[in-house]
Amino acid sequence: MRHKKNKHNIVRQMETRIKTTMIGSLARFEEAFGEVLDSSDHYAELWDDVRTKILNNGNHQIRLATEELETFIYDNNCKSSVEKKYHYKFNINQDRSEDED
Repeated sequence: MRHKKNKHNIVRQMETRIKTTMIGSLARFEEAFGEVLDSSDHYAELWDDVRTKILNNGNHQIRLATEELETFIYDNNCKSSVEKKYHYKFNINQDRSEDED
């Protein structure tokens, strides 16, 4: 059960990191250009529209990313490319060890 909880935490942590990046970027822009945005109704309205579009797109991408990550983690029927890439099979030759004796 703990293993499943950790998988769920990974998905939520990735979601939080994406949100933090998105919101932090908007905040840095507002810090740098706040005076310009506050000085004109036109720029303020333009910024509100752009900000809304950025947030909507970011939220859409978060949903897609978390769905893909959950499918990757929880789908037992799906072999991930990571598993396929790093799967090794070692054959032990019993005859060889007997020859050394």
